[in-house]
Amino acid sequence: MWIFNIGLRKLEKLVQTEMYKNSDYRIQRVNGKYGILHKPSGKYVDLVNTFHEWEHDDKFFKDCFGCAYTVVKVFKTKEINIEKTY
Repeated sequence: MWIFNIGLRKLEKLVQTEMYKNSDYRIQRVNGKYGILHKPSGKYVDLVNTFHEWEHDDKFFKDCFGCAYTVVKVFKTKEINIEKTY
């Protein structure tokens, strides 16, 4: 249970950062799990293979949700990948 609390604390810190506020991504809670929504496309980031994004009706959509700790880790990785492309 301690990993759950660590994840929530990290999530609270992340959403207060400028990196999060200025990104095209938003973290959402759906049915008790967390996911990362890419606002312009409306697709969710795959938490297992972060280079994929899936729509709600896709068969891999279930891979887009997990615990707060995983979402924070993936969000930071995703942001780094985006910055390297510019």
